[in-house]
Amino acid sequence: MPADAADRLRIAWLGPPPNDAGGVPFMATVLIEALANRGHRIELFFAGDPELVADRVASHENVTVVSVDNTWEYDRWYSRSDALKHVTGGLFQVVNLARLGRALRRRHRQAPFDLVYQFSTLEVVAPLFAGRGLPPIVIHPEVHAAGELRWLWRERALARRCEPRWKTILAGLLLAARSAAQFVLSRKAEAFIVPSRRFAELLASDYRLDPQRCFVAPNPIDTERFVPAHGDDRPTGPLHVTMVSRVAVRKGIDLMVSVARELADLEGEVLITIIGDRSLWSDYRPLLDDLDPRVARWAGHLGPADVRDRLQRSRVVVQPSRYEPFALTVGEALACGTPVITTAEVGASEDVAAGAATRTAADARALADAIRRALLADESEVPRELARCEALRLFDPAVVADRVEGHIRTVLRRSGRPRRDAR
Repeated sequence: MPADAADRLRIAWLGPPPNDAGGVPFMATVLIEALANRGHRIELFFAGDPELVADRVASHENVTVVSVDNTWEYDRWYSRSDALKHVTGGLFQVVNLARLGRALRRRHRQAPFDLVYQFSTLEVVAPLFAGRGLPPIVIHPEVHAAGELRWLWRERALARRCEPRWKTILAGLLLAARSAAQFVLSRKAEAFIVPSRRFAELLASDYRLDPQRCFVAPNPIDTERFVPAHGDDRPTGPLHVTMVSRVAVRKGIDLMVSVARELADLEGEVLITIIGDRSLWSDYRPLLDDLDPRVARWAGHLGPADVRDRLQRSRVVVQPSRYEPFALTVGEALACGTPVITTAEVGASEDVAAGAATRTAADARALADAIRRALLADESEVPRELARCEALRLFDPAVVADRVEGHIRTVLRRSGRPRRDAR
């Protein structure tokens, strides 16, 4: 329901350009659009080409795009290797955020904002360069460096099988530096809106934050894009089990290799497909050489439309992560009417009804047993309607926007700062 004119918020949004390609930038598109549909005025601050912004956002009457030139480019001397991209990308981000901070301050003087909403990253650099006088800062992170660092360390034996040691060491040093920076800079935020209770626990513990400053709102899913397949579109032949993930640290790639071995007796009856590619700083693709080809395969990177098709056509979608603040593909699978099997660390499944989501330990045998039970069910017993209903109940953009707005208003009340219209 749109807010009354007097209650409409004026929001300065900092984050990557929202687009329609998928992943976190697409989730930003969905959330911005839902908040704008409620009547709130949103100004997007980002570094890059304004043409990168999704039309459905850029053309919205309640959205204004404010961009600065991106000072980091591909195919330069500083971006010709993964290591250089990782190092210089972070340094250039600081420069870009500083420039955005100055632009934000200028706009704030012209027409005051109610809050700064920093999306995706925890480093609150821009306000430091922008000076004092900004409204409360709310951060909406999707991951934190301390969590990534923890699992890079715990999985160092896996990393040694896949990558040169110097790369793992470099990634660890960079993550340690980011973790320290996030620890300090997060103090500049008034509050955090995070996608799961488990992530809130980890964030508060790792960075010694007051848990009362962490508010939970699940990530929104475009429930009009992700819809169940028609009955005639269901595949014939082996039952499809799908995992969509980066082939990288903490995602449970090694667990899926072991799961395939556990299910080898189902040759011809089941096909496990792993979809995804490496990350910039972690590459576990060599582990996939051990996939049992009788029941499993790696499909590599697929485009958004193909991923949606796989989610729709699967009997079950599996997410075996050891650290996963949310997992958008879990919510997208549910919106497609496909049940999910996840570890207890996956934030997206923590409030989903048991019939639509099965949560297990991060253990290959437990995951394999859960998959067997799902595959043994008759097609008529597969809870597809329940999965879809749970996605609408938890992740529909209007539902999430209502929850986010409620958290923002709580933060503004707690901050004790007057609303811009009351100044």
